[in-house]
Amino acid sequence: MWRVALAFDESLFRFINIGWASPALDRIMSVVSDKYLWLVIGVLAAIALFLKFKSRMNTVLLVLLIALALTDSITYQILKPAFSRMRPCKQLTEIHLVPEYCGGDYGFPSNHAANGMAVTTVLTFMLSRSTAAIALGLTLLVGLSRVYLGVHFPGDVVGGYLVGALVATVVVFVFQILQKKRRQAVI
Repeated sequence: MWRVALAFDESLFRFINIGWASPALDRIMSVVSDKYLWLVIGVLAAIALFLKFKSRMNTVLLVLLIALALTDSITYQILKPAFSRMRPCKQLTEIHLVPEYCGGDYGFPSNHAANGMAVTTVLTFMLSRSTAAIALGLTLLVGLSRVYLGVHFPGDVVGGYLVGALVATVVVFVFQILQKKRRQAVI
């Protein structure tokens, strides 16, 4: 069963990575995956969200930072070494690698996907549906870009989505429980 899943994952990877290869998509997906671009977008989004949701933004940003810190640490420091699944660019030949950079050895789960889904999950619980829908669309696009660029299998991305959603959900629920207890203590 596991071999079938891994074979499907590799086939889907090759379909996206090789089957879709084009100079235009190379440029687009490189931009989509650029962490510095997302840092700028994150700052601009935080400003826009602050202007729209002033009263709740301190709380949302705190929960978001905790969820991101935990998601990134768990994914990178615990799960990647535990699973030790090599990136496609480290184990497969004849792939379309854009740019000519592969990253660290291990790819499962994808930090980009996990962090993006953690943000999406927090926004889903704490802000508007439209804000969450935009975040989800961007998160899915980033995940696709990681496969297209040759640095992750689709399963790495899906695993990252699951980790990010789970960690962020736990953080939000713990925060809500603590907030409820704090309100009860004040009364």
